[in-house]
Amino acid sequence: MSSEIFINISKIIEQESKTSTYKFALLRGTIELIQEYTPYTRVKEGRVFMPMGLLINKWVFFYFPLVKDPSNIPQINGDKLIAFEQEIKKIIENYSQRGDIYVLYNEIRTSNLEETPKRLLVHLYKKLQKTISNMPMKYLGSSINKSQYSIFHYHPPVNHRNKVTETDFVTGYGEFSIPVEYYDAFRVLGSFINGQDSIITKWADFSWSSTKNKVKDKSSIISILTDSPITDRDVNESKTLFKKIYKNNGSIDCVWTGKLITNLDKYDLDHILPFSVWRNNDMWNLLPTTSTVNKQKSNRIPSPTRLENTSQRIFKYWHLLHHENQTRFTREIEQALLGKPISNGWEELALNRLKEHSEYLIRYRGCEQW
Repeated sequence: MSSEIFINISKIIEQESKTSTYKFALLRGTIELIQEYTPYTRVKEGRVFMPMGLLINKWVFFYFPLVKDPSNIPQINGDKLIAFEQEIKKIIENYSQRGDIYVLYNEIRTSNLEETPKRLLVHLYKKLQKTISNMPMKYLGSSINKSQYSIFHYHPPVNHRNKVTETDFVTGYGEFSIPVEYYDAFRVLGSFINGQDSIITKWADFSWSSTKNKVKDKSSIISILTDSPITDRDVNESKTLFKKIYKNNGSIDCVWTGKLITNLDKYDLDHILPFSVWRNNDMWNLLPTTSTVNKQKSNRIPSPTRLENTSQRIFKYWHLLHHENQTRFTREIEQALLGKPISNGWEELALNRLKEHSEYLIRYRGCEQW
């Protein structure tokens, strides 16, 4: 396995369009099938083939609890419904009075389905087959290879029939395939990608088992472990400083465009390195920009070239912040970028380290470049 495959996987997870959760469901389902070592797996001409029906079945149990939940947990941007929402709601309704998802699971597993749920399930499977093959399989990996179906291929059944019987839930929906190198990567590190073997999950498992039933819900432990000390207070302190700078100068300008901002109600504080990928509210990382530019940048990472071209405005604000709150600014930039006390030429060193972080996030974490 080459490191390029792992970089590509990171790019897929971080960078590609997140208009829905379909991409996550596709990756999660594929990884689970690989790690379950399904006997239906076969290798041919550098690709690994697996039954589409088994993947579809994974999706049924991924989305059943999400669609059923009364809080309507969003699975797609905007007010749109997921493509198979009506079909899965009929399954949920059918099983609501007779054991819910657990009975559905056992009836599928044992091929012991009554006629009505079997018919409803066939409709859902067909809709899922079209959704998976025409959407996430089609577009996943397009940011890397600039083409459709660049990683996942769907292979329809050779003898396609309109009527699907019980035994066809595994074999009746054709196959899908991925390159061998992706299969190997998912087999080795899939549990970490999916989260089952992440450090936080294992930590929570240990803590939960050690409580001897004193804590009933393991998710509460995960919530505690993922709680962050980084707060909005850090951002608010920076906002207060820029209000002072604005009052003293009569205006401030956008760090990215140089455009004057003369209305404090129409500017944002932008994280140079977005908070979503680099959890940092340090003063050096929070600089003013227009609301329009901030939305355009969103969670993208400024390229090293853009940082270099913007360096004089970045330096200007770093100097202003250093003047206004020398103690905090110095401590934060020394710890995050410099690695040593501030001295002559610290600005260029900090910028170079910032560009290194930028290149790392774009190249190795798969974050989108801006």
